[in-house]
Amino acid sequence: MVLSLVAITILALALGYGEKFKKKTVTIGSGSKSAMFYPVASSLCEIFNKYNQDKKFSCKAELSKGAEYNLEAVENGEFDIGIVQATLQYDAYKGLGRFAGKPHKNLRTLFNIHDEYLTIIAKKNSNISSFTDLRKKRVNVGNPGSGSKILFSQMIEKLGWQMGDFEEVYEESGSNINKVLCVPGKADAAIYMVGHPNESFAKMINDCDVKLINLTDDEIELFVGLSPKEFSKSFIPENTYEKSHEKISTISSKTILTASAKLDKKFVQNFTKIISEHKDELVKMQPSLSIINISSENDPDLAPLHEGIQNGAK
Repeated sequence: MVLSLVAITILALALGYGEKFKKKTVTIGSGSKSAMFYPVASSLCEIFNKYNQDKKFSCKAELSKGAEYNLEAVENGEFDIGIVQATLQYDAYKGLGRFAGKPHKNLRTLFNIHDEYLTIIAKKNSNISSFTDLRKKRVNVGNPGSGSKILFSQMIEKLGWQMGDFEEVYEESGSNINKVLCVPGKADAAIYMVGHPNESFAKMINDCDVKLINLTDDEIELFVGLSPKEFSKSFIPENTYEKSHEKISTISSKTILTASAKLDKKFVQNFTKIISEHKDELVKMQPSLSIINISSENDPDLAPLHEGIQNGAK
């Protein structure tokens, strides 16, 4: 009897020890494999895993359907962290816009990661030279649930248009735009919110007869008006791509890391510390991440900072 009790005690202690030191894989919801979110998430995890000394945690990038999916997945616990546009995160947290009546109070902010640019890419023979030229054309507007499609819907509503005003609408993700733009008889143009330089856009510009399109000054003013705190006049720099030498006028917005309020604060402190200390190495992997600036000051236009940052993560 005594031996049985000893055996049970040892087993319980062993199980407790194993549970205590069980590794937790922290997931970052991203997007499709060749679009911007996935390589960004992969680079963040690569840097963290390389320098992390706390072996209780590891980091893994997860493919997803895009920003809206990431918000839902962080809220319900499927992902620990998600990459999203700042405007969508704020609406989700407050229960506004497409999240009306369903505030996502589990969302917390980590930090800005890069800017995304409203990017129009069109066939050179399509007679498209501005956003308003897209009307009555065949256009790829982004995959369902992506920040790109949500923004496109807001933009055409601002112009008084409807989806029926286009000859045909495609819903390919950023990594699959070439399937409808680089073949005859399908899309004349595509519009996507994306960071630059971008692998998928580089390939289309190099391999297909396409070009990047400027927004006019009036279009920029109109679309910045959708959310003046989040959108601003911007440019895709000249020579970003080998066959795109001109500076492209457009608008840009912030993209951020959103975490679950339940995410371990010690992980957050360690994660943000590693990203800060090895930012230069990270930027060599993903140049668009040069704007990363981890701050303990709360932005009123975002969900609250995660407790791990509020407690002094730098």
